[in-house]
Amino acid sequence: MPCALAREEGGRILCGGARPEDGWVAISLERLVGIEEVDPASSTMTVKAGTPLYAPNKWPDVPGFKEAFEAYYGKTYKLGMKILEGFALHFGKPEDFFTRHFTKPVADMVVNHYLGAAGLHISDQASGPHTDHGIVTILWQDSSGGLEVIGKDGEWMLVTPIRGSYVINIGELMKRWSNGRFKATVHRVVHLQNKSRYSMPLFCNPNFRTKVDPRDLGVSDADAQYEPVMSGDFLLSRFKATRKLWGAQDKDKISNDDKLIERAAE
Repeated sequence: MPCALAREEGGRILCGGARPEDGWVAISLERLVGIEEVDPASSTMTVKAGTPLYAPNKWPDVPGFKEAFEAYYGKTYKLGMKILEGFALHFGKPEDFFTRHFTKPVADMVVNHYLGAAGLHISDQASGPHTDHGIVTILWQDSSGGLEVIGKDGEWMLVTPIRGSYVINIGELMKRWSNGRFKATVHRVVHLQNKSRYSMPLFCNPNFRTKVDPRDLGVSDADAQYEPVMSGDFLLSRFKATRKLWGAQDKDKISNDDKLIERAAE
């Protein structure tokens, strides 16, 4: 299985560079394998220009690994674009309202390997409470379970794996773009089984210089809850604030308090 081989081979391709999480990441440092874009050639000039968050992929020397993940990425990315077309229609906009900003997307896929460990307490979450930072995340998870989301009542709910399905998470940028009509999903992973768990999220984020402004969806200045932001700058600020690989320090965990939960997209 490519995921299992990645851990053995991936140590030869250490993370670093334009995207600190790109490549194999050691235990506790969050990320394993990064994949960039559907058409790598389309981002060549962006990479050469040194735009943050764009970099060539790093592949382990494992037969079939690159081909398998590029194929999976391509199909999952197309699903993400279909979802965004549906979002646009929901807001009364043309189908390409969102997807037209994905010509050189900052859309990366990650393979997470959670090691099995007996005797862990619920306070030792494999992935603590957080929201995704971007537009929409398409997540595949294996049958192990452990993913939880927080409900309107502030209680954690198990997201039971359903064979052949994906979990769709709304991110902080989409919350801003929709002026809060779409909420960023607060979630965590509690992996207490003594066996490996795998998940593969694809983070569908637009071109680096995309302006995210709720006014473009018909929100008046008086009703707008968020100021315009550039997508890439916002992602960089969130990475630096929340990810160890980007220099973030340990921070308070999100609790069940509504104000703390909602701070994620402020």
